[in-house]
Amino acid sequence: MIGNEIINPNEIAKKILPLPNIKAMWFNANPVVTACSNFSSIADLMPTLEIINSKFTNQAGEWALLYYAREQGAKSLEEIEHLNLGGRGLTFIKDISLVDRLKSLKRLDLSDHPEFFMCIEKKEALEF
Repeated sequence: MIGNEIINPNEIAKKILPLPNIKAMWFNANPVVTACSNFSSIADLMPTLEIINSKFTNQAGEWALLYYAREQGAKSLEEIEHLNLGGRGLTFIKDISLVDRLKSLKRLDLSDHPEFFMCIEKKEALEF
């Protein structure tokens, strides 16, 4: 897939910050992905943004989980039977108590989360 050739992260900020209701954005096929080292700073400026480049932001919540369960037609967390959160940045979700509502869950993919298997020293090193 060919992207829009967006290179400068400031161009993104000027265009998207005025969009107050946006919940998800993808820039994966654009050069800006390699030019911008920290998409979380963009997410911090957008209080409704829950997903950026297929990963959860700090604001991710029920909507984001339902987004990844959309092919099942689930309308609530309680209806989700299968959930693929592989590589989605699960550790960014602030309110992990949402998982308590996944009462029908039968299959959960948590692959591609190396932070789950790191010792404390490695996790602390990543935070700097």
